[in-house]
Amino acid sequence: MKLKVGIIGSGNIGTDLMFKVLKQDDLELVAFVGRRSSSDGISKANSTGIQTSTDGIDFFRGMSNKHCQVVFDCTNASDAKTNYYDVFVPSGIKVVDMTPAKIGVMCIPTINP
Repeated sequence: MKLKVGIIGSGNIGTDLMFKVLKQDDLELVAFVGRRSSSDGISKANSTGIQTSTDGIDFFRGMSNKHCQVVFDCTNASDAKTNYYDVFVPSGIKVVDMTPAKIGVMCIPTINP
């Protein structure tokens, strides 16, 4: 069974991660979320057929972990903290923080998988 994941942040980090996730057999990208419809990342995601949204964090408000089990947060450090505590924790959605927000345990896969 594939792990359902989302990405928030349609900039370079989020867009690069999107293409990496799409290559994984055990991950299903269910949402690519940003704030600007004119962003290059949203355009690229639309061309792959992935569900996109420009509602930003509001896309995930009220969502349960049944729709999206893990979100990769590729926004920025201050938004990542707010996203984590205000939206993802109450929803039960796990987060992989790709920002320098220093939330949770630092993970370097080759050192502490």
